[in-house]
Amino acid sequence: MSVTSNRLQPLIKRVASTDSSILLSGESGTGKDFTAKLIHQHSSRQKGPFVPVDCGTLREELFESELFGHQRGAFTGAIKSRLGKIPSASGGTLFLDGIDHLSLPNQTRLLRALQEKEVHPLGAEHSKPIDFRLITSTSESFDAKLKEGQFRNDLYYRIKVIELKLPPLRDRKNEVESLATLLLKEISNRFGKKVRRFERQTLETLKNYSWPGNIRELQAVLECAVASTQGEILRVHDLPVFVRSRTSQPREEPKEPPRSKPKTNLEADLKPFQEQVEIFQRQLITQTLTQFNWNYVMASEQLKLSRHQLKYLCSKLGIRRPRV
Repeated sequence: MSVTSNRLQPLIKRVASTDSSILLSGESGTGKDFTAKLIHQHSSRQKGPFVPVDCGTLREELFESELFGHQRGAFTGAIKSRLGKIPSASGGTLFLDGIDHLSLPNQTRLLRALQEKEVHPLGAEHSKPIDFRLITSTSESFDAKLKEGQFRNDLYYRIKVIELKLPPLRDRKNEVESLATLLLKEISNRFGKKVRRFERQTLETLKNYSWPGNIRELQAVLECAVASTQGEILRVHDLPVFVRSRTSQPREEPKEPPRSKPKTNLEADLKPFQEQVEIFQRQLITQTLTQFNWNYVMASEQLKLSRHQLKYLCSKLGIRRPRV
């Protein structure tokens, strides 16, 4: 079912009370992982573990080992036994993020485990019973994959008992202010700053931006702005240039001239040179990564850096991909 944003939270609480499998669909960055956690927290399994699995990063040959587990000596390099993600979720919730990335052979292995409610760890003599609530997500429509035989119909209907379609942020403009306020508080505390609120023009600019990267992009933009701002109010000039330049909001001219002139002693306002360089680097890199949906290869090409240099700078400057 497709839901509007004002119906989402009540609906989450209702579906959480069941133990049915849930498929979360929506554009990248719409908060599917956050929604999965909310469902878990409102379910009868809330005291159990919440185990997320990024299916897009699972290596084909390690699927069974990662999800089902293995015994020591089951294969070359198995120096110790491993429980596996599915047995680890026993009594709780298993979240398979990007399930559409699974290959057909691994879809078959997963379907068998769901049908038989047990897994067979590699190298083990006996199977293990499993008991968890399954939540999956996808950023793309299954229609094409099903027609082309790239995704099993029987697995699709098993994971899609309930479907929640999360709307993109551009269709939830009335929520931008409340989301930005919550994120500002969290980011400010994490960065050890005292940025408390937005000026009105900043909020108008945020509302009028299209947010192609959805909530994840909003978080990245605010992290960049908080890192570069000086005071307790986040002003429009603190926002990245690409946000200010891609909004239909006309520039608001000051209604009255400033009462006091800027300080003439520039040294009183300037930070040390190296600190300003790092602020600029952090802002530029974060903007570029956000524009390319955190694709390091494309971002490094845009910045004329090697991928190794970009990774190094991200580590040095404390730049991390935001998780919503």
